[in-house]
Amino acid sequence: MVLSLPEKLARENVIYMYLTGMEAPDFRTICNFKTGYKVLIAQAFLETINFAKSQGMVKPRSHIGEDELYGGDREDQLPPRLTAREKIREVLEELKNRCEGKLRKGSEKLAEQYICGDLGEKREIIDKIMKEEEELRKGGQDEVSLSDPESRFMKNKKNHTELSYNYQIAVDYGSGIILAGSVSQDPTDHDQLQIEYVEENVGKLLPGAKVSSDNGYFTGENLRYLEERSLDGYIPNKKQASQMKGKGKDKPYSKDKFLYDLEGDQFTCPASEVLTCKCIYTHKNNR
Repeated sequence: MVLSLPEKLARENVIYMYLTGMEAPDFRTICNFKTGYKVLIAQAFLETINFAKSQGMVKPRSHIGEDELYGGDREDQLPPRLTAREKIREVLEELKNRCEGKLRKGSEKLAEQYICGDLGEKREIIDKIMKEEEELRKGGQDEVSLSDPESRFMKNKKNHTELSYNYQIAVDYGSGIILAGSVSQDPTDHDQLQIEYVEENVGKLLPGAKVSSDNGYFTGENLRYLEERSLDGYIPNKKQASQMKGKGKDKPYSKDKFLYDLEGDQFTCPASEVLTCKCIYTHKNNR
């Protein structure tokens, strides 16, 4: 049996065992708690940050670090895959017509629950499928989770594609205290810079505040945003991140070897030749 991270911590981590009074709640209890007490959890999180600030433990105006919390090493048991978009539409139509014939593979259980259920259960199943249809339209993907339709297929650090969420945290560099967190359906970190979330909890960052992030946040938009806010950003590009891990080769004509002249809007290559813009094209996936 694979335990979720909160379950594992409640069984193995002394601090968590103390906080839970040696109780070992399963994932359903933990999920119900997080769902039922969202507001109180958010208030408790903010109170913790404010207390840390009052004790001088958090100094976010000088230096903030941020990173993903779980990334690809999560041990959570992921929900089962649902059928493709066409199959969902077919099941929905079949259920509406109360068809008792054999449905495509993967749909029999849902159909059986609908046929054998009472009026309330039938409505719940129809509402669930309608929500799945909505998530398919919003997400632009062919499959969703039956138990968690808002999750998205993402590639983790082990290069496996699984149904997941992208959870981000911002951490105070000096104390290691979490200052903010957010969950998104976006499979990349490009648009997940946590500055605004931090400022909601600890106040406006002063010009010159240091912000460090991993290379998942390395985009022109993020660098421009930090520059416009006069924040001192440290975000490595992909090559720099690889070199920091002892990987990657220093190629003579890699992108970072081309120097850009803002006034002349031109690049100078490693061979001292000036490169000017000849045309602009659109990538095949519209990037």
